[in-house]
Amino acid sequence: MQEEIEIQSEDSLHEVPENYTRYLIFSMNDESFAIRSDLVTEIANDFQIYLLPFVPNYVCGLINQQGNPFVVVDPMVMMKQKAQNSNMLIIINNNEQTNDVAENLCIKISDILDFFDIRQEDLLELKDEKDGVCFSATLDWNGKMVNVIDYIKILEKMEKDFCME
Repeated sequence: MQEEIEIQSEDSLHEVPENYTRYLIFSMNDESFAIRSDLVTEIANDFQIYLLPFVPNYVCGLINQQGNPFVVVDPMVMMKQKAQNSNMLIIINNNEQTNDVAENLCIKISDILDFFDIRQEDLLELKDEKDGVCFSATLDWNGKMVNVIDYIKILEKMEKDFCME
């Protein structure tokens, strides 16, 4: 069952208290995750994904977003879990606006849950890394610990797996 997000006003979505960072809370399968909302360019649904041969199984393919190719990644598969049965994507903000496909990234998600403001010092940084893990921290979202996706770690894993140098 999909929960609807109640937004008080458009302006309240843009007001982040001083010393806080806004995170987008979303689900992948039945688990909750977060990503800094300033990294999100667009939340998209039903893009045609063009399959690619000879890529790691966590790479779903490419989409064409306003003439630019974006790699679609399923972090659940990257974490050796069940692939998501969803067409919803988070398109990551690429500040350099290059056409380098390796830097244009979409993360496949199941649903949008919330926007959440937290002080950076309240994040719990992750020190122990396992192969394939793409998290930088955890945060307490309404009493539930949620992993924070680090898209740089996803790009680094892709670079390693594709042997780019």
